[in-house]
Amino acid sequence: MKKLTVLIWLFMVILCAVSMNSCGGEDDEVVEVIEPATFKSASPPEGTEIAVDETLLLDFDNPPEGVQVSAGRALIVDNMLKISGDFDPGSLTLEVTWENGPGETPAKQVLAYPVVAPDIAREVLIPAGEFQMGADDEDADSDELPVHTVYVDAFYMDAHEVTNIEYQQFLLENPSWQKANIEEKFHDGAYLKVGGKEIPVGRYL
Repeated sequence: MKKLTVLIWLFMVILCAVSMNSCGGEDDEVVEVIEPATFKSASPPEGTEIAVDETLLLDFDNPPEGVQVSAGRALIVDNMLKISGDFDPGSLTLEVTWENGPGETPAKQVLAYPVVAPDIAREVLIPAGEFQMGADDEDADSDELPVHTVYVDAFYMDAHEVTNIEYQQFLLENPSWQKANIEEKFHDGAYLKVGGKEIPVGRYL
């Protein structure tokens, strides 16, 4: 009986050792697999005239890691890289590198844009800064909770409201902003309406 007990105990020790080796012990490291990220597109497209305070959106098939940019301020949101100006007026050659490229070395993407200086006679500089967004009172909506600090980059804003004629000229020069080219999910159905009525195409597009 004593010999049987010893054999059972020895069998349990061997079984435990085999289980720990196959399943991994507590000290085993968990290796995180980082998928390679490939650049897909940029918005606005390369070569488009941009403002000094423009925000560029670079789309990848996977989140880029270890991103470095030669100009602007970079922020990664899922598979998207947001690069916010302050860009210098003139020709911008933007170099973007990231560590998890599809090859063995860090990947690089170079984009070129003409940067337009603001019309200081019409625009004013809104300096960068922080403000408190949201509310904590009982009447606040769920998307307002909680009060949190938001940082906003510096940007230029027109000193005066845009007229219909000025916006019409903008639409003529930028067809991508005309109503037929704006997906409904990006507006509430009232885009280019005045007083709830459609603006005649021949007048204000």
